[in-house]
Amino acid sequence: MKFQIDTVGPTGSQCGVEGIIKGGRAELEGMDKEKCTVDFSNENGDVLVSSDASQACSYYCGAGAYYNLKYLRAATGCSGAEIEAELNKFKKLYDKKSYATAYYVLQPLLLRCGKTLDRRQYLNDLAITQYHMEDYSGCLKTLKPLEADARRTDEQMKEYYPTSVEDYWPEVAIATRTNLKLCTDKLNGRRK
Repeated sequence: MKFQIDTVGPTGSQCGVEGIIKGGRAELEGMDKEKCTVDFSNENGDVLVSSDASQACSYYCGAGAYYNLKYLRAATGCSGAEIEAELNKFKKLYDKKSYATAYYVLQPLLLRCGKTLDRRQYLNDLAITQYHMEDYSGCLKTLKPLEADARRTDEQMKEYYPTSVEDYWPEVAIATRTNLKLCTDKLNGRRK
């Protein structure tokens, strides 16, 4: 079986490794014709990839990048194309102000595909939908996993996150701060 693995490490460095798996193992040629052994094993439907710590195996990666990881199998309905189709459906419904229907497209998608989808990207979309549905406590509950980042300053975010995501997470934190304020203000207004 042929395989190809491309990863990006925390510093933005990359790995690119490919070859043929025979009996759960691939023998690759590294630097100076030294052999690199990469093992593949099934772990509850996911694939665990491990290799020896030789210079030959690190030959395939930039500094700080690695491919020795567990690769998760996407749940049914969670392929890239299926996720994109659901997100497009959500956006169309949201743009039409069909908030309840949009919510019931995005929320199950995040639950179903949470194992392989970085849900943090879409929690703000779900929260602002709840805001429009006047579910302010639900909005705040949805944003709970993002609160710690929202409390960090942009400078702290750059220190906390590696360079490969430092441009992205401040955007998420800004959206989270905005949505937390919107939902908190509305919820507090109701309590008065």
